[in-house]
Amino acid sequence: MAENLHPSQLYQHLQMYTCARWSFWGSLAVSCGLLFLGATQKPESKPWILGASVGVLEVGRRHRQTAKLLQESLGDIDRASRVNFQAWARANTQPTAQLALTVGSIDVNWKPENLITDPVEYIQKKQKQQTRLEVVKVMPTVCLQSVYRL
Repeated sequence: MAENLHPSQLYQHLQMYTCARWSFWGSLAVSCGLLFLGATQKPESKPWILGASVGVLEVGRRHRQTAKLLQESLGDIDRASRVNFQAWARANTQPTAQLALTVGSIDVNWKPENLITDPVEYIQKKQKQQTRLEVVKVMPTVCLQSVYRL
């Protein structure tokens, strides 16, 4: 069936397959939700809710059939793609295979901006900053308490 599929239709078929698959799972979830809802409702509304659940389940079943047909037509393409990739991987991973890697020029003197050259000094500086922050947090409460005492 894949031989009947024109390359310009490939994306459209992939989209339809994905939508049909998601629609199937979505309708299955909605149907289960309606069944659970129907089990907890009054007896007058149960037939309507259960009927809606069966209807949604039937739509999901038809989407599942559509997804299976599309998967068959796309499966041939998928298999051919896998075989081609395996052949490419075999050819490029042989012991005699050549691999070319291009790396841009590297500056020997380059250092990142946030490089910590002296960890001890960095830790001491951070601890001092943290202590200052704690003092600033405590000071306003002390000042407020002394104002209220007056």
